Amino acid sequence: MKKTWNFRKLCLHSLTLSLSTLWLQEVQLIQTMIDGVNKLYDEDLELQKKLYAFPEIKSVNSLVAKYVTKERWDKYCKHVTGTAGFTLRKAIACAIELDNQSNGVYAGDWDSYKDFSEIFDLIIQEYHGIKPGAKHTSDMDFSKITGNVNPDAPVHSTRIRVGRSIDGYGLSPGITREQRIGVENLMKGAFATFKDNLAGNYYPLLGMEESVRQQLVDDHFLFVTGDPNLKISGLCRHVTSTAGFTLRKAVICAIELDNQGNGVYAGDWDSYKDFAEIFDLIIQEYHGISPDAKHTSDMDVSKIVGNVNPKAPVKSTRIRVGRSIDGFGLSPGITKEQRLKVESLFKSASKKLPGKLGGTYYPLTGMEESVRQQLVDDHFLFVTGDPNLRISGMEMERDWPEGRGIFHNVDKTFLVWVNEEDQFRIISMELGGDVKGVFSRLVEGIEAVGTSLTRPSLYGSMKKTNLESSLVKEESGKDFMLDEKYGYVHSCPSNLGTGMRASVHIDLPGWTSHGVDKLRARCEELSLQPRGTRGESGGQTGCTYDISNKHRLGYSEVQLIQTMIDGVNKLYDEDLELQKKLYAFPEIKSVNSLVAKYVTKERWDKYCKHVTGTAGFTLRKAIACAIELDNQSNGVYAGDWDSYKDFSEIFDLIIQEYHGIKPGAKHTSDMDFSKITGNVNPDAPVHSTRIRVGRSIDGYGLSPGITREQRIGVENLMKGAFATFKDNLAGNYYPLLGMEESVRQQLVDDHFLFVTGDPNLKISGMERDWPEGRGIFHNTDKTFLVWVNEEDQLRIISMEKGGDVLGVFKRLAHGIQTVADSVKSECGKDFMLDEKY
Repeated sequence: MKKTWNFRKLCLHSLTLSLSTLWLQEVQLIQTMIDGVNKLYDEDLELQKKLYAFPEIKSVNSLVAKYVTKERWDKYCKHVTGTAGFTLRKAIACAIELDNQSNGVYAGDWDSYKDFSEIFDLIIQEYHGIKPGAKHTSDMDFSKITGNVNPDAPVHSTRIRVGRSIDGYGLSPGITREQRIGVENLMKGAFATFKDNLAGNYYPLLGMEESVRQQLVDDHFLFVTGDPNLKISGLCRHVTSTAGFTLRKAVICAIELDNQGNGVYAGDWDSYKDFAEIFDLIIQEYHGISPDAKHTSDMDVSKIVGNVNPKAPVKSTRIRVGRSIDGFGLSPGITKEQRLKVESLFKSASKKLPGKLGGTYYPLTGMEESVRQQLVDDHFLFVTGDPNLRISGMEMERDWPEGRGIFHNVDKTFLVWVNEEDQFRIISMELGGDVKGVFSRLVEGIEAVGTSLTRPSLYGSMKKTNLESSLVKEESGKDFMLDEKYGYVHSCPSNLGTGMRASVHIDLPGWTSHGVDKLRARCEELSLQPRGTRGESGGQTGCTYDISNKHRLGYSEVQLIQTMIDGVNKLYDEDLELQKKLYAFPEIKSVNSLVAKYVTKERWDKYCKHVTGTAGFTLRKAIACAIELDNQSNGVYAGDWDSYKDFSEIFDLIIQEYHGIKPGAKHTSDMDFSKITGNVNPDAPVHSTRIRVGRSIDGYGLSPGITREQRIGVENLMKGAFATFKDNLAGNYYPLLGMEESVRQQLVDDHFLFVTGDPNLKISGMERDWPEGRGIFHNTDKTFLVWVNEEDQLRIISMEKGGDVLGVFKRLAHGIQTVADSVKSECGKDFMLDEKY
């Protein structure tokens, strides 16, 4: 009863926390739990159908393929052994996954041989060539052995081994982590009792120095990892000690996402050591360093030559480093208790920051929304929702927002993020392009927080300050994680070394026109990295880019700052040359288009440098299809509502000619379906009827110009709106991101779902970040649909088989009003509705 009681106590404690923080009624919480459990159970039944389906066995010539018949599979597939919780699927995993197995089966515990004896017995008998009634015999009396190997035979060495397993513990494919540690501890005690010629030492792999490990391998003493059989059967399931991190958690982003460069994160310092065979190769290739390279550091500001050209259109400069305290997990693996302790340590340390570095710490927990949004808008605060943070290590965003926050000084030029991608991000920033001044403040801030005093022998030419001890060391008694080879330890290997990213936000309209891919290639040549202004996974707005040093490891801080300054100046000089082409009157391939008719050189020169406010859209982007394609009739797209206003001299003429309206015409609307007389003749061979409208929410860009952040915002807003639909409009939303191919194809085949590949959508910029932020909603009857973020933010559709146009329009009118009301309720915004258009 003790285990049951503890579980009940845990659940009640969890419920109490929910009551005190969310102010929900007990009945609501219980109902939520009941409904959720029932839903999980229903879904689990569906998943079980796949789990218990007779598997395809790749090792067709194996004994598993011979003896695991469908009849035997159906008999045992649901059985779970007692000691290790092992199943038949786990037992034959190698035969299922590999095509080179002879037996193809492993036991997870002694129970496996007993519980699945009908299968194991047949395989054992055939493999060993014994009869069903045979029994094991043993004789270890070496005195019965006659003679020995001829001493003249060229025998290099002799090795005899046996395997043994302790009763009550699982075998390696099924043994639990606790059992494995228990076996090791038991054997440590046993080894200590060995005497005489058997006495020796035990060498645990965990924490073993590489030189010792390699010597044991070279001597053929030590086993190694990497055997496919061991991996698939479950023997290779290493768990790090600080954060309990695994290789699967480390590479989960590469497994789940298709856009990764590295695709790996560390959950603790142990990850870099325990999985060094993998991490080392990734680190060396990404940073372009040799296997024997070591971290170097130099924070001497006086060595920097020059600064960013003051004429360059630099909006702001930001330099940051990451730091993590030894003994705590990194963000992908850190426990809740560790995260809260890190925050607590910094709260105390931040109160001691001197002079102009002094300021206030703002925890995310309990932060007012107005404060949070202002910090985000000022580009000070990190936000939730990054796929990498959500997925990595089974979520860096666990327990959000608890244990996280931001510190900034009074001038808002020195910041510290707490428990985002790293435990700490120490940041110096200001408006303008004074990179050298920003770096000088960063050095002062790092020293004040205490980083410079952690291990000064590794700091190259950096001078030790007159502070007697670091704030972090003083508060925690611990140092920052600093590896002699890889420098400051971060969760992402791309940030190893200095952990420093020095960046500017700069307008590069010439490069934007020349092509973002070409800009990326040029930055690669200059050892720079371009991003959107909303960060690594955020969108790029207009012609403004975040340009930073690419490398962190293998170079000192001074070298990286110098590289960034020189590279930005070079990009600016090249951009001025490209702008001459950018603002030159373009050749329009669609010579018969309305763009060709109305975008005259005079109008082009008047508007070619203008950038709209909402989406940073330009006239060149608006007419890109007419420039690139030769089949356009109109050839123009708007990137936001501003486009119609700012470029009205062009848009008005095109709209009037295309729609055949006069300059003074105004839009009229009437959705009163009662005014419609009659319907389509029921005898007409109408297959189906479909009526759609487009709608866009005010304050967001239109698809050609919408930013990634805005697109995701529209999707999230609509998810909430869809959940409120009732009666015949109620249904489900299906996001394209993560959609199973079978579901996607069925929606396409049913003519419900839009697809990628339209040249207009590609050239006009509507397919950026595909498929993120896009999806489809449909009601239960599949007669009411909403496309999210295709050519318009919303395409609202009513459809059905047959020719009841009146009925379809009635449903559409009801649906449009429902969507509008729901959007208004969710965000307080209306649809973009122009009196004229």
